[in-house]
Amino acid sequence: LAFLVVLIILAIGAPWFSPYNPNVSDYNQILSAPSASHWLGTDQYGRDIFSRLLYGARVSLLVAFSSTLVAGAVGCTLGLLSGYIGGYLDNVLSRIFDVIIGFPSILVALILLAALQPGIRNIIIAIGFAFTAPAFRVTRTVVQATSEQAHVEAAHAAGGSHVRVMIRHILPSARAPMLVVVAAQLGGAVILESSLSYLGLGVPPPTSSWGGMLSETSLNYALTAPWLVLVPVLAIVALVFAFNRIADMLRDAWDTTLDTAGRR
Repeated sequence: LAFLVVLIILAIGAPWFSPYNPNVSDYNQILSAPSASHWLGTDQYGRDIFSRLLYGARVSLLVAFSSTLVAGAVGCTLGLLSGYIGGYLDNVLSRIFDVIIGFPSILVALILLAALQPGIRNIIIAIGFAFTAPAFRVTRTVVQATSEQAHVEAAHAAGGSHVRVMIRHILPSARAPMLVVVAAQLGGAVILESSLSYLGLGVPPPTSSWGGMLSETSLNYALTAPWLVLVPVLAIVALVFAFNRIADMLRDAWDTTLDTAGRR
């Protein structure tokens, strides 16, 4: 959590913390090793890697939070309606999301980006749509179980409207699992965005992104200038690890179905 907070501060303050313009090349410093003037070295175009790393963090964090927000909003809302209403709507939505979850997330995102064209807004939409199925399934399952409980039936008997019952009596029970599954997708969103950028379908250059820093051109210099690969890889690993640990923390704190004694 501390690492994530520091990274967010550095990303927001990138214009002040970056010693160089991330898109300006210095052809006298091509492939320079880490030094006092360039803390993490320079790339094959003479651009400062530390500066590009900070600006790339903006893209990774923005895509991670925005895409999981889209996935959570769409998947949890449809899961709530599907689990509560049931019937034909539940059958249709369940079949649709069964198809979506049957494909790898990167394939779903690639198909959408092929239709929408690369760009940060379309990347958020594509990744968000690719991650809606887990949020839908978890929410639907919890809502179906909660709908059969006595307090929900009592709310119906007291004349509560469907909207009031969903918001006041069902949603609070489903809130914790919904937040846990959405938080667990943050790390996957970082990896998926990096993969798309590596394939050339991410943020268009010269905008810096961690996946773009791992392009095929950079890999050609992996042996002669290993910092080109190690810096973005370690950044991606650290961010994904931080997101996964936070998701585990939320699960342990909120998931009452876990066996506390067994977990110890």
